[in-house]
Amino acid sequence: MYSLVTMGYHIGGLVTHFMEARRNDFAEMALHHLVSLFLFSGYYLCNKWHPGCSVAYLHDIADIGISLSKGLGETRYGDAAAAVFVTNMFIWFWTRMIVLPFDVIYKVGLVYPDEPYTIVKPAFMWLLGCMTMLHYYWMYIFTKILTNYKKTGDGEDL
Repeated sequence: MYSLVTMGYHIGGLVTHFMEARRNDFAEMALHHLVSLFLFSGYYLCNKWHPGCSVAYLHDIADIGISLSKGLGETRYGDAAAAVFVTNMFIWFWTRMIVLPFDVIYKVGLVYPDEPYTIVKPAFMWLLGCMTMLHYYWMYIFTKILTNYKKTGDGEDL
């Protein structure tokens, strides 16, 4: 059930993404929504609930801090937003840059038994690899935002 809710979230995110004003990360976010949608749809259709729920759970942990720091950043509590942002960078690093590639992708690629259809495992591995590369790119952007905040005191999204 959790994967169905996640699929609905990403369908909604993809639809609204194309309706909103284009920001600097338009292409990256569109790719993220598409990869997530294909990934969770594939997990659902192939009855692979464990990796699908693991990926969704790992993403939800860091999303709480992202939303909180965005919300606090729009108020007069900019220092609290910066503290939440820094804390969230550690959570992001652990969940999306360590656990996802070295636990979930490892298990999908090597531990789980072979699929009866030869395209399933390579497709999942490619989608998870795309998602991981996006996470590494965003961590780089977060580091630039934090460096800019330290230098200028301005924590604007790059």
